[in-house]
This record gives sequence, C-alpha cells and structure tokens, in this order.
Amino acid sequence: MNDQLDAEGPGTSIGITPLPAMAGDGWVNCAQGHGHWGRFWAAGLVPVYRDPDGETYVLLHHRGSDTDHGDTWSLLGGARDSSESSAQAALREAVEESDFDPARTRVESVVRDDHGGWAYDTVIVSVDQRMLVHPVEGESLALSWVPLSEVPALNLHPGFAASWPRVRAALDVVRNGERPAAKSAPPGITLPAHPVTGAQVIAREVLDHGAGFTRRELVTFDDGTRAVYEEHVRSQHATDRLLDAYVGRAVGARVPLSHALSPREVYTDYMQGEQSVAGPASLADLAMRGVTETRDGVLLGLHQALTATHGFTPSHLRRGGPAKSDPCR
Repeated sequence: MNDQLDAEGPGTSIGITPLPAMAGDGWVNCAQGHGHWGRFWAAGLVPVYRDPDGETYVLLHHRGSDTDHGDTWSLLGGARDSSESSAQAALREAVEESDFDPARTRVESVVRDDHGGWAYDTVIVSVDQRMLVHPVEGESLALSWVPLSEVPALNLHPGFAASWPRVRAALDVVRNGERPAAKSAPPGITLPAHPVTGAQVIAREVLDHGAGFTRRELVTFDDGTRAVYEEHVRSQHATDRLLDAYVGRAVGARVPLSHALSPREVYTDYMQGEQSVAGPASLADLAMRGVTETRDGVLLGLHQALTATHGFTPSHLRRGGPAKSDPCR
C-alpha cells in the first residue's frame, strides 16, 4: 500500500491510476432476477422530427427474425461501455447499426426504465429533417419514420412496449417545445461532477457508515441519476472498491460500477432496490459465504478465485481501448 496516498486530502486527483474502459457487451442480472444485455446498462435512441404540418415522427427499427424478440419494432441502441453516458452510447450504437447521421441532433431528455441493478435509458433527440436512414446489413430488417400516433399499433419489443407510455409523455413535452428547467445545486453542494457523465450534484443525503469510511452520502445528479459517495479512511480500501466493481462486471455479476474521484474518494452508481444505508459487502466477502445457489454466486466465486487466490489487481488489467480485432466491438 502507498501510505503517501492515505495522507492526501479529499478532492485531490494525485495518485489515481484510472482503470481501463470496458466494453459493455455481456449479460447481467437485475434485482428482479432477469438477464439483460449490457454490463453497464443499455441505451436506445429515439430521433424525433416534427414536420411543418405538425405531424410528429419517430425513427424505429424492425428487428431481424434471428434476434431476441425478432420481428418486433424497437430502438436503435445497445450496451453502454463503462466510460460512456447514456446519450453517447445510444448515438454510438445508432451509428454502428445504421447510416444515421448524428451531426444535426440535439439531446432533449432521457427516460430511464430501472429494473434494480440494471436500467435501460431511452435517449430522445430532436432532428431538423426526416433523413433517409438505412440499416447496416444484418442489424435489422428496416428503419422507418413512424407517425407518433401509429406506434402503439406496431408489434413492439416487449421492453419498449412497457416503457412506451413514459416515453410518449416525454415526447409530448418535446413536441410542445418545452425543456426541463435547469436544476442548480443548493448552497453547500461541493461534491465533484460524475466523472463519466459530467452530471452535477444537486442533492445529498448522509448515510450510516462503518469504521472504514470517513463519510458516505447518497447523492442525486442533475440528470436524475444517483450514486453513493464514499470517502475511505485508507486509499487501499478505495482501490478495493474499484477492483470489486470492474472484476465483478467483467464476469457478469450484478454489482454497481465505481468511479475514482481521488485516492480515497469514490462514486458508486446507485442501484434501485439495493441497500444504501450501510456499506455493502465486497464481492470477496460474499464469495467467502459460499453463495453458489444463484448465477451471481457462481460469478462471485470466480471473482474470489481471481483476487484472493491468484492475487489479481488493477495492474493486471490491460490499459487503453480494445484492439481493432477485439470481438467485443
């Protein structure tokens, strides 16, 4: 352990060794016991266009018959990478799956479908023309600008169908030319922005904590997301938190992702349905309890083998982005 790091005060960035970005391709369980594609959640894009006559259209894609819930209509989108915001992921996936041009888009709002430990973010973007968009071969059967009133009549993907009422309500706000009022932090809110999304903290709630923490708080960001802020007594404990998150997600366990703020400070993405009032046990602790009845338990055992038995540390992770031949891309 580097004791010099423990002497650093909160808020400093000295000594942080950033972990590499990780591709989000992979399955993860939510708190409801469902399997979802996207280790760091997933995001879909809803381009919306209103013509001069007042008709509103949204761009949807017709899924191929050999895909999950094939022959249904849904959104361009897919798994988020660890270093991406929802908007960045949705736009990247749209470009990968079609010849959609993101240059003339404006992000309007994000609608979150939270399953507890996993969420799907629908990113609504406005466009200034109803451009012709073609799918990339093998990604979908077709792409079409669908009048807003006709969407419910389509054979929708079950997840999209379930979230459509909330997405439609958000689209109505966009159609009416309204934009959410900018939120500002009350006096005394001094925690840093989220290191991935750049969202600002607008609310804080003090949480109970054990002897290993100086403080813990549940924070709310101006994009509606939340995280648990932790200031650890020792920098090694903060490193352990980051390692738990990255190795756990790498093997598909349902664990939140943590982000370094300083050698002793961490944001851990808050999972609805998870405990926030007490410091969650580490993956190693859970694995030592022999939790093998569930899919997560098996993966926790793998985590224990990597870390406790084989001494896996962040220094063993390959730095930088994936090679061009990486099959995960």
